Amino acid sequence: MEADQIGVQEVLEVAESFDPDLIGITLHATAAHNTALRIAKGVKENSKEALLVAGGHHATFVPMEMLRGGFDVVVLGEGDLTIQEIAREVGEGRRDFSKIKGIVFNQGNRFVETPPAPLLRDLDLLPEPALELVKGRSIGSTSSVKTTSLLVSRLPGAVHTAAISAL
Repeated sequence: MEADQIGVQEVLEVAESFDPDLIGITLHATAAHNTALRIAKGVKENSKEALLVAGGHHATFVPMEMLRGGFDVVVLGEGDLTIQEIAREVGEGRRDFSKIKGIVFNQGNRFVETPPAPLLRDLDLLPEPALELVKGRSIGSTSSVKTTSLLVSRLPGAVHTAAISAL
C-alpha cells in the first residue's frame, strides 16, 4: 500500500481483479493492525476462496487476534520459507497446514499452532530482492531521490534497514 500510495478500497479492488488463491499481508508494526483487519474483512467478503495469511512482527506477537480478525493463517517469526510451503500446499489444491512449522491456523472451530520453524541460517538461500518492481517509484521518499527499504539483518534484536536507491 505504501509503495503505491493507495487506500484499503483500492487494495481490495486490485485483490479482487487478480482473483488470487492466496493473499499475504506483512504487518511490521502495530500501526498496520486495523488496516490489515479491514483488508481481511473486505477480502473475505469479496474473495471467499482466497487463503489470507498474516506475517511480520506484529502478527507474530498477536496471532490469535489476527485469526479472530479474519486471517486464515499467521506465520510466526521468519516467513521466507514458510510462506513458500503454504503457497505450495494451496497450489496443489490442499489446505492441510498441520505439517508446516511456525504457523497458527484456523481449523474449524479451533486454532492450531504448529512447532516453531527453524531459523534460516544462510540468507544467501533467499533470492535477491526484486528491485525492478519498485524502479521509478518514490517509496517513502521526502526528496527527489527514489528510495525504498531493504531489511539487511535478521539477527534477533538487531534489525536494521538501509536506503536503497531505485535508479
